[in-house]
Amino acid sequence: KKIPGVVIGKGSIDPGAKLGAPSPRAAGRKPLVIGPGAVVRRGTVVYRGSRIGKGLETGHNSVIREGSVIGNGFRVWNNSTIDYECRIGDGVKVHSNCYVAQFTTLEDDVFLAPGVVIANDLYPGDAFPTPGHVANTSVETLRSAGVSGQKAAYIKDLAEKLSSRCSCGN
Repeated sequence: KKIPGVVIGKGSIDPGAKLGAPSPRAAGRKPLVIGPGAVVRRGTVVYRGSRIGKGLETGHNSVIREGSVIGNGFRVWNNSTIDYECRIGDGVKVHSNCYVAQFTTLEDDVFLAPGVVIANDLYPGDAFPTPGHVANTSVETLRSAGVSGQKAAYIKDLAEKLSSRCSCGN
């Protein structure tokens, strides 16, 4: 059946799956496009404004937010969320109970094991952290972004020096 705001190739959509969920974000005002061969299971929600290649397969209760561009052969298992504006390559597999934060890029053939959480946004909602933001962030928090303690200390020191010399919107 035709779903408003959704363009989808031939596939299998379980009753209870929701395709084309609305979003207030600009990306969510575009149609949802899903290539042929999709298998979308009950409880899955896919928002408007994403483009997904052929062969999508979801587990139950998966969520794909708006504005994402996802390649062919993408598999996302039960209870996992792909947040908005992600870029995901071909052949990517996201196992159960995973969270992929907004603006994440996963290149071709990536596999996320069960329970993986990608929280790559130290300053949610901000376009880019200012030196003042970074200067007021603990070394431990900076380390959570994947840098060593020594590098986090260097970054914090540089940010403190820059924030004391500029009027760049601390």
